[in-house]
Amino acid sequence: MSSSSSKRTALQAAQSVGCWLPNQILPPELCDIIIDFLHADRASLMSCSLVCKSWLPASRLHLWDSLKLAPCNIDGFFILLSYSSTFLPYIQNVEIENAFTKLAHYEKFWTRWDNIIPYFSTRRLDNVSSFRLSKVSWGLLHDMKWSSSILHTFSDVRALHLSNVSFDNNLQVIQFLRSFPRLEDLSIAICFSFVDDELFLNDEDEDSGAMIIDEADGGAVVIEDEILPFACADDTPLWPSLSTLHFTQGHLFDVFGLNLSSRQEIFLWMAYFLPAPAIRDLVLYSVTTAELESCGRLLHAIGGNIETLTISFLTIFTLASQISEYIDLSCLMSLRSLHFRQVGWEACDCAKLSTAFMLLLQIRSPFIQSLSFSLGVGVLDSLSGDQWESLAEALVSPYLSGLQTIKFSIYYHEQVPSEELYRSRLADCDSKEILHFEFLPAQNSCLFAE
Repeated sequence: MSSSSSKRTALQAAQSVGCWLPNQILPPELCDIIIDFLHADRASLMSCSLVCKSWLPASRLHLWDSLKLAPCNIDGFFILLSYSSTFLPYIQNVEIENAFTKLAHYEKFWTRWDNIIPYFSTRRLDNVSSFRLSKVSWGLLHDMKWSSSILHTFSDVRALHLSNVSFDNNLQVIQFLRSFPRLEDLSIAICFSFVDDELFLNDEDEDSGAMIIDEADGGAVVIEDEILPFACADDTPLWPSLSTLHFTQGHLFDVFGLNLSSRQEIFLWMAYFLPAPAIRDLVLYSVTTAELESCGRLLHAIGGNIETLTISFLTIFTLASQISEYIDLSCLMSLRSLHFRQVGWEACDCAKLSTAFMLLLQIRSPFIQSLSFSLGVGVLDSLSGDQWESLAEALVSPYLSGLQTIKFSIYYHEQVPSEELYRSRLADCDSKEILHFEFLPAQNSCLFAE
């Protein structure tokens, strides 16, 4: 039987079912519950929509809540738009992914984007609240004039997620970020200075520019000889509703040998521009030694109302004394949860855990309730008796007396370790029944996980 005849048979069967299942057989409230239950089962939702026409509007809320445009599907999406675009108002989340490839392929993708834009413009995507940009060279789009259509279409989103997006320089990064004034959630996992040899010309002599805070000139920010005032043009704060700020995958800078100054300058810019009262959830992954000062400034500037902090330090060569010089958690007076990620994997990473001990002693928030650590079993097994005592003393600090949960996520290579030894080392915490251990195979850990 041909595929087309199979589809006709399935459709006829669905329609025949609809003939003897009248719309009144189920109350609308129950239909909505069933549709919501099937939100992740797209095939079943589509079948239900074929069986009962009245299910279609509610099903569309799930079928079209997310749209991902990539080289593999952008042509098909354009064909769909050509026949019908009534689904556009249902879209809430949009992702554009265009892997770094040859220039000809890049141009083909964005030329098709030009064909799609008129449909977006005539039927505004008013319900889109989240925009994700992945594996895109923004510098190339800017040069080819495709960037303006993206900014115009998605400027009102409340959530922006960047993953492996390259920019020509930090000024371009800042101009891009300021194009989304209503952000409540910002996640950045990008390589600011990434250059693909196959796609871009790499001029090693080109000066990528630097960011300078000129205190003598009224505190202006100078980037590549352009002066940016502290306030926006209309004197409104940058992202007044921003509550979530995540810097993930910062270690990409080190892995690919990129310009480590990039994130420093973005930290400094945000320290001066972000509204301090807004941020509640802050993630700072893989902070390097070079980034400590700018990271400390950012924490001091926006830390007043931070309730959840997730932090990790990239290099084992960062000493606790260096961190304590710039990082001060005592300013986080609203802190409720503190998470140490990538504390270390092997015995040689004990210094990282010592750093975590030191940071615990800085806590002054009366609201702290939760601590967590993710690390390799080799780190814990290599701790000396004195180091275990240091950890135990840090955890019984008066400022941590309100702790309700202390969780260790421990990665192992071969044999699942026993938690009894660890509990005996932290007997005081164990007696309060607040200790929790999670053992995970090392292969499940991903260096580049967001």
